[in-house]
Amino acid sequence: MSNLARWWWVGALGLACGAGGCGDGDDDGGSGSGGSSGSSGQAGAECAGGAVCAAGQSCCVPLSGAASCAQSCGSDPGFACDGPEDCAGNPCCGTLTTGFACASTDACETGVARRCHTKDDCASGEQCVPVTAGGVPGDSCAKI
Repeated sequence: MSNLARWWWVGALGLACGAGGCGDGDDDGGSGSGGSSGSSGQAGAECAGGAVCAAGQSCCVPLSGAASCAQSCGSDPGFACDGPEDCAGNPCCGTLTTGFACASTDACETGVARRCHTKDDCASGEQCVPVTAGGVPGDSCAKI
């Protein structure tokens, strides 16, 4: 299964597992801090090729073609954030089919993924695991 197909499936379920399955982002089997990619806490959503979108832009991920930064994504899902640093401390929540945006409270709605950079960005009992969607790297919280 391709990474894009896997992310469609993962996004629909509101879970976050990378190509190797769920893990804690640490290869030693222990409970490390997790996370391996993303903009490492800098403001702006990371996009394809390591680009970071400017304030007010989203990383637009079309079903076909390359992801890119834009003011509006039209009908394509947009990643307006990649962690709480883009959301005044609130979580960055969503799915691949709807896109990701800042939550207005300190929790994501049931059934959506939470973007992260470290385990500290996740809710209690979750780990920050690496995922890639449409060539756009990032990490999401998952119960493992």
